[in-house]
Amino acid sequence: MMNSPMPITTHLADRQRTLAAQTSVAWIPRQPTWIELRGNDGVDLLHRLSTNDLASLRVGEGLQTVLCTDKARIIDVVTVMRDESSVWLLGSEGTSGRIVSWLRTYIIADDVRPLNRSSDIAAIECMGPRSADAVSSMLDVDVRTMSLSAWKTVVVEHSATTSSPTELRIIRIPSPCELSYIIVGPKETLESMAATLTSSDVPELSSADDTWLRVTSGMGRIGFEWTESYNPLEAGLLHLTSFTKGCYIGQEVIARLDSYNKVKQRVVGLCGKGLQQGAKLLADGTAIGTVTTVTEAFTSDDLLALGYVRNEFAVDGMMLDIDHEGSIVGTVRVTALPMKD
Repeated sequence: MMNSPMPITTHLADRQRTLAAQTSVAWIPRQPTWIELRGNDGVDLLHRLSTNDLASLRVGEGLQTVLCTDKARIIDVVTVMRDESSVWLLGSEGTSGRIVSWLRTYIIADDVRPLNRSSDIAAIECMGPRSADAVSSMLDVDVRTMSLSAWKTVVVEHSATTSSPTELRIIRIPSPCELSYIIVGPKETLESMAATLTSSDVPELSSADDTWLRVTSGMGRIGFEWTESYNPLEAGLLHLTSFTKGCYIGQEVIARLDSYNKVKQRVVGLCGKGLQQGAKLLADGTAIGTVTTVTEAFTSDDLLALGYVRNEFAVDGMMLDIDHEGSIVGTVRVTALPMKD
């Protein structure tokens, strides 16, 4: 599996598979970051370090939060889960080493030991309006009433590859297609589940399908919209940011940005020809934004993209020039999110 985000490739998304995800259910393999925090102070540590208010997180609950540098730049967006003995972090693919190193920087007298469990697990994400039915049927557990970031543990008695009971964790996560559930567990068990989904005619999404779905829905991803070049307010992560809980890493910068209305750019949809990841966006010859992710439209020969654009130009219908390595390669239209294709 990858340890860093894949480069975006166009011309590969499949309309039938993406339509299944939007109207029914589809699945895709994942290899997320999976970190265990052992000790009594895991929740307290994360409450003091990250953007969201975790102080009241109880055993059996989960909550999303953003990990930031001291300059309020995004390290990752993670789901924090508290069980009876540990705190668990579900993060983006390829960020485990960075997160563990970041945590250790701030552990002084805390009773916390971060353990990187990412190589011990695999994961499957089921997405779409009928994904709850698919997961509930496959694992014989009702997930239809789970709220966002809620999680359940289920024991699978046996599979095609093992005769011993296996523990899986089901977490409801943000979705480009109404609902998404990620199932985390041993690799052998997840391989068996993938085979079950395939035999049930649930389509497997490609990386290109996944990119098209998240671009049209406006969802950010690590390495693209979520990097240490941007802060949570620019990235549209205000809902994961507390302004009442007190200090955390990056809090002073975020508070100033909010109080003085200093957030200068935000993520927008883009539609046009000549879009390339990393290209600059120009208005009257002045750089005012950057393209972060590109995919291909199904209904036209245009490209669709996400990018950061300065607020005064982040207006639906605004036309901008695309500058790739010093040459104007096309014109793009700013488009409201989610985008229609």
